[in-house]
Amino acid sequence: MNRGLAWLSTRLFNPAIGRPLGIGAAFFGTLLLCGTAMSQNRPQTPNPGEITIYGSISLKEATPHVRAYKIFKDHQVCGIDLREIPVIKNNGDALLDAVVYIENAPEGKPFPAAARKVTINQKRCFFEPYLSVVAQGGEIEVINSDPVLHNIHVYEKAGGTERSVFNVSQPMRGDITRHVIKSTGNMLHLTCDAHNFMLGYVFVAKSPYYAVVDNEGQYRITGLPAGTYTITVWHGILGEQSETVTVPSGSLAHVSFTY
Repeated sequence: MNRGLAWLSTRLFNPAIGRPLGIGAAFFGTLLLCGTAMSQNRPQTPNPGEITIYGSISLKEATPHVRAYKIFKDHQVCGIDLREIPVIKNNGDALLDAVVYIENAPEGKPFPAAARKVTINQKRCFFEPYLSVVAQGGEIEVINSDPVLHNIHVYEKAGGTERSVFNVSQPMRGDITRHVIKSTGNMLHLTCDAHNFMLGYVFVAKSPYYAVVDNEGQYRITGLPAGTYTITVWHGILGEQSETVTVPSGSLAHVSFTY
């Protein structure tokens, strides 16, 4: 399956036999299997019975974008003039602030502790961090570290619709709000009803097989059993793209996307 401008460059190589596992064709959703032209950042050989999926997310037709908001109140805390937020952030050709996940992942593996409880700090009228990942059923903790009123308002976006998840006033520095997340979609949009120039995102992971891209736009998902999987990349502004790949045991699959 291919959505949008996704392209897939998939390479499967089994170091145990020292040659490619298969050959096909690849571009815009067609699978290419080859074993010798591996990326310089190729991960280590997976454990026996497991596979590793890795790759990169890059910009081609999409361009970096910064939203500018006028700071209209609480200047002593929030700053003056304009707040510029890079909503499509890059490092060269690499796209940042993206999450790659396996849609049809097997069950049984526990989530890391960092995804079971996520803390978001409101500091200097910023959401810190800008992007978080929380496990389905995990807890979001929101702290007001500013000496001004914040009103955390979180929306779920799914299937082209948006609904309010929670909406809580935090008038005092040190106020803390906690909420357990059970979302039908993947994206939570963070806003502050007191400051329209505050923006953030939370990705809701349905399985622990996900990865946030690094500063080079690269990701790595390990520990999967051999099988056929749908790999999806998500970005808060640019949306999702998906590809499906079959990976034999003990192999590496290189799957990259371009917006």
